Amino acid sequence: MRKIALVIGNNEYESMIQLKCATKDATDISKKLETLGFDCVCELNIDYRKMCTVIHEFEEIINEYEIGLVYFAGHGFEIEKTNYLAMTDTGIGINDIPVKHMAFKLDEFIKIYDNSSLNVKIIILDACRENFSTGTRGNNLNGFAPMFAPKGTIIAYSTSPGQKAKENLLLGNGIYTNALIKCLDLPRIPIEGMFKKVREIVSTETQNSQIPWEHTSLLGNFYFNPDIANGSSKAIYSKTALEDATYMFTKDSVLKDIINDLKRHDWYVQNPAITRLDAIDWSLASVNEIFILGRNIYQTACGGSNNAVNYLDNLTYNLNNLPYDVIKHLLNGMTYEIYFDRNGKLRNSFKTTQFENVIGAFELRKSEELKFIQSELTKNDEYVLYIPGSEQKLIFSVTLKLNDENQPTFEVVDVACNGQSVLYNLEGTEKYKSEDFWHYSIESKSKFEEDVRKKIVAPKERIEFIYSHDCENFITPDSFSLRWYGK
Repeated sequence: MRKIALVIGNNEYESMIQLKCATKDATDISKKLETLGFDCVCELNIDYRKMCTVIHEFEEIINEYEIGLVYFAGHGFEIEKTNYLAMTDTGIGINDIPVKHMAFKLDEFIKIYDNSSLNVKIIILDACRENFSTGTRGNNLNGFAPMFAPKGTIIAYSTSPGQKAKENLLLGNGIYTNALIKCLDLPRIPIEGMFKKVREIVSTETQNSQIPWEHTSLLGNFYFNPDIANGSSKAIYSKTALEDATYMFTKDSVLKDIINDLKRHDWYVQNPAITRLDAIDWSLASVNEIFILGRNIYQTACGGSNNAVNYLDNLTYNLNNLPYDVIKHLLNGMTYEIYFDRNGKLRNSFKTTQFENVIGAFELRKSEELKFIQSELTKNDEYVLYIPGSEQKLIFSVTLKLNDENQPTFEVVDVACNGQSVLYNLEGTEKYKSEDFWHYSIESKSKFEEDVRKKIVAPKERIEFIYSHDCENFITPDSFSLRWYGK
């Protein structure tokens, strides 16, 4: 998705107290956002007239984007329940009229966002600043008043009502922006979770005298760093290839007979079909049919066909003998089959019988091949814990409780990943509760860890486990799923 950011920083006020770090904040934030794929417009020390021009130009282009972000560092205040951003020539007189006329209404950003086609709308305000001997930012007017965040919008404030935003002159940044820079590129953390981490840092560094807060009406998840290959995946496969139950072959298809034989639940038909792969003239095969072939090779191996299992056991070797584009489409098909059913719907339980070789071969190829499946899974990222190619390590915290004091047996009551509870029933419709399940098994720690790894389709090196109690065997449910959020 295309992303745009308007970044503004004002230090040099004519009749308000000058600031030290706002322009550096804006410059540093702009650089960070550019590394995260944003097209950035950065303006420093601008007056009211220049602000009007900048806003008009921003409004003209935002409909070319899906994600919009506005960041402001400088003086901000509220008059009669209306929030204003101070430009360099905003003046403070005996009454409020000069301020109102020479400051920019924050509501204007909301109106621009409401009239746009943006999917995600972000406003970040490091304002309400003073720069007196106390080392804070602001002015003698009121801080921001609460604002309504319309659908699809998040408004992040550097302070809570009644507080001022502090500057750290040694760092050259506002304390809030410095924390924001640290957290923006943390991998696969939803935006609300990212702002929570910022709040924790700022609260700690200011001894609770500055606590950031947010208004949000976002739907779904947005990640500043989704931790997938750079770029976006085009829809290179037809709808009927993704929903291969309805796919219709052309009369001259070179793969039709092989794929149809692989679909048969008969090893005596499937095994010879795998053997015939060596004789294919790949230059005559369509992209969609190579993709579907990959799906069916994986499906056949999961069904127990010896030749298909052997093909996956030697997958890296088999792929190296094929043209580049064929490798990409076969791997895409195999990997897609792990996660999605014949109707193109995300599976409740992923098909992991033979996933080791496929994911292993897939993760060796850190380029174009990654983009398709990562893009498809990111559309379902509220359910998928691990996306292939991700370098983030998932830390699972397993909560055990004593099941019977007379027989010291522990049972799993919760599993959290990176601090968030992810243990659901098999259908993913509600959080797992041990008292609701009658079927369970006593498993070893190593078996449980292997089950978790298979459920999320992740390599061993991407997972770490922490347990509330030290024991080698414990009770686990027979059926459960792991996901960020329930369906």
